Amino acid sequence: MNKMNVLLFFVGMMFCISSAFSQERLPVDAITPEWTFYKEVKGIKFYLKEEKATVIEGKQPFTFVLVKLENTNNKPVKLMYNLAAHYNEGCVNCGNSQEARKLVEIPANQTVEGKYDSGNCPTSVLLYNPNNKLSWKPVAIAIENLIINF
Repeated sequence: MNKMNVLLFFVGMMFCISSAFSQERLPVDAITPEWTFYKEVKGIKFYLKEEKATVIEGKQPFTFVLVKLENTNNKPVKLMYNLAAHYNEGCVNCGNSQEARKLVEIPANQTVEGKYDSGNCPTSVLLYNPNNKLSWKPVAIAIENLIINF
């Protein structure tokens, strides 16, 4: 193998490893009503929690997954990612989906928390609607296509 082939092989392996790491899934059973540490990337800590909220008066509460982002760096960061909800039947906000992909800015040494009424966005996603008999069954949550800029 010449040097160019070795270099291309090494770069390819690093890409595969970083892609696999950045898209690890957290089973929904591991998400509780308390903030649960999910992962840390480049000084950004990701926490997840489940929140039930009555969205329609007189109906059962919906289940949301919220994200808390903690910037442990001494400088502000901008990040983009997909908060992907994986189901037995398919996926929401997965792959190249731009629907809920928005810029999140976090000041130095600060925290940003999602709220259920934010809709599908990087800091919250509707996980389950018990009022819909055809509602998909949630399996896992993942942070996908993460980009962090300082």
